[in-house]
Amino acid sequence: MRRADYFLAVLSAGGKARIFSPVQLQFLFFMIDRDIPHLIGGVRFSFTEMDHGPFDHGLYDEIDDLAYRGLLSISRNGISHASYRLTAEGFQRGSIALALLIGNAAEVVREKVEIVGRHHSLRLLQLARSSYGFGSASNAA
Repeated sequence: MRRADYFLAVLSAGGKARIFSPVQLQFLFFMIDRDIPHLIGGVRFSFTEMDHGPFDHGLYDEIDDLAYRGLLSISRNGISHASYRLTAEGFQRGSIALALLIGNAAEVVREKVEIVGRHHSLRLLQLARSSYGFGSASNAA
């Protein structure tokens, strides 16, 4: 599955109206890469440690491409606060791609979407540290 289709699949797992923040998207794809790479065709992103949590600039390249193609909507509140939501066409294509994931990947992806939806940015960073050991090297310094 192409990375764009995979991206749409993951976002569609949240439903038609789900809105994601940048931190939620970074953490969502980080968790999926870490937990089920064998079900999604391998690790899809290359996350690095940042103060606010896992980060891969490639996620924004994917977002920009999908927005350009009319599959993802970007709303901005000020200079740095953005939110992301699938368009109707993006949701439709994502739902088809989600159904094509192997094994229980779609179920796991839905669970991960619910996790990021329940937590604010600081709590997601705490989850990255406690559940994935993320940031432990920088904390030891």
